[in-house]
Amino acid sequence: MRTAGVQRRLLPAVIASGLLFFGLPDGPRAEPAAADEAELTYFLGRWATEPAERPGFETIIARGADCERPVEIVSPSPGSIVRSVPRRDGSRPMARFSVKRFGRDFPWWPEPTGPGLVARKLDDGGFLLAGLVAGRADWNNAIRHRRCR
Repeated sequence: MRTAGVQRRLLPAVIASGLLFFGLPDGPRAEPAAADEAELTYFLGRWATEPAERPGFETIIARGADCERPVEIVSPSPGSIVRSVPRRDGSRPMARFSVKRFGRDFPWWPEPTGPGLVARKLDDGGFLLAGLVAGRADWNNAIRHRRCR
């Protein structure tokens, strides 16, 4: 009889251990809010791109930021942007994104699926654009965008 009492007392600990080991079930998650029009407008325009600087590393760039072949970002409808990138063969592939706001960052969710990229504004009027690795922005391999005049 004493064993049944011990088993009953240990049951919550066993369940909690199992949940921690196997992972907690997914619950409701907060979705980032949509960026307002002023925030979205910040990213519109023509941009020269280059690899972002990495602290502790020397940045070596074969060609600096180039406004002769800029990345172009336009807004075809409220809340979304289209980013086109020039290729060496002259083509300009495009991708459409919904822009969100999450703290100081701006997730870009590819339409119709998401999430995809994350932008972070810089003090000099440019921004960094990073891909996602395991659900986190990869700022070490971000692309720096400098506005073309």
